[in-house]
Amino acid sequence: MGAGDRGGNAALIKMIKKTRNPIICICNDAHSQKIRSLAFSCLDIKFTRPPKPNIAQRCAQIAQREGLNIEPNALEALAESCGGDMRMVLNQLQMLAKSTMYKSVGVKYMDMKDKIHEMEKDSVVMVTPFDACKKLLNASEGSRLSFRDRLDMFFTDHSLVGLLVQENYLNAVKGKPVDMQVLNRCAYSADLFTVGDMINNRIRDDQDWSLLPDLAVVGAVYPAQVTNGFVAFPSFPSFLGKYSTMSKTRRLTNELQAHLRLTATVRGSSVLSSGYGDLLYNKMLRPLLSGDPERISETLAVLDAYGLRKEHLTEHLTELRQHLGAEDLFKAVDSKVKSAMTREFNTGAHGVKVALPTKKRKAASANTEIGDPDGFGDDDHEEEETQAQNDNESDDDAGGSFVKVKGKAKAKGKAKARGKAKAKA
Repeated sequence: MGAGDRGGNAALIKMIKKTRNPIICICNDAHSQKIRSLAFSCLDIKFTRPPKPNIAQRCAQIAQREGLNIEPNALEALAESCGGDMRMVLNQLQMLAKSTMYKSVGVKYMDMKDKIHEMEKDSVVMVTPFDACKKLLNASEGSRLSFRDRLDMFFTDHSLVGLLVQENYLNAVKGKPVDMQVLNRCAYSADLFTVGDMINNRIRDDQDWSLLPDLAVVGAVYPAQVTNGFVAFPSFPSFLGKYSTMSKTRRLTNELQAHLRLTATVRGSSVLSSGYGDLLYNKMLRPLLSGDPERISETLAVLDAYGLRKEHLTEHLTELRQHLGAEDLFKAVDSKVKSAMTREFNTGAHGVKVALPTKKRKAASANTEIGDPDGFGDDDHEEEETQAQNDNESDDDAGGSFVKVKGKAKAKGKAKARGKAKAKA
């Protein structure tokens, strides 16, 4: 069920519900959004890596049956070097059993320790991004790593290890006594992270992936060496938790700027930082906070002047101000005033000057383009669109509001009128 799958998940669920034969589905990420619907139709069985003593005990039984004499601690060292991979451990045992050197005397722990570097599994494959961050920041573990090994720790997951180091480098030195040397090291690491972020932006913008080793050194390896200490378990990067909030804030700012740009000269990024948004927000809320339903006309006058709707006041400006630590003043407005304001907007007398495309409109336009490949459409539908365009043009010429009325309803109304006229005739 990769990125190119279309409908395969639904077909598999349908087959699972009908078939009498067992179907085994294997996945690496049980929390992925792609298999959430599939998980409801399956029995979720989680497999964990077998512990080292269990592997050594089972391998001792197999070695005894095969006539190979091997010490238990040697089997534990072999299981640890293979990362709990049972198949790899059995392959190594088979090689040792076929060797004439160990048939008579058996395998001792020191013999296994000497040969362990020849049969161990790639350590980078077994390391998670959190383990890699822990190895880089812990002085005891990092001192045993070469420069090449440190780079391999970064490339375990180049998009996450750097963020983990940035999140936990201060926690690594918090146990040390505070002096100027520690503070200077922390400041130097922060400067290195800044340079790493600049290199990362260059890589993303220009697709210059040749700079990735430089990012590994400046954004993770060298700062971890400068401010190493001890970290029990790395914390998850808070940047990823705030990224969705940042995307929502950017969307709200762009939508608000799209309406304000017709009547204001302030730029989208300066709506709140310049104080323009706070001034506009307070000017619209001051009449509402008075508690008098008659004063909602003052707020509506400001909204109409800028072509804004109620949601721009309650959602856009309010949430953008809360992001900067301001309070939500709209909660303090009396419920009667809110109801009166909602009823006034529902009358349709207050329109917007800018109509932003929504998902429904985009889907409707896509269906219109795809649904009729030969260019032959419904004549009634074309007449309704033509009539709606003529009605909108007449409204614009007359200086009417910017509220769009569905053309289908007008077409039905005119058809009824025509039918009544024919009946009278």
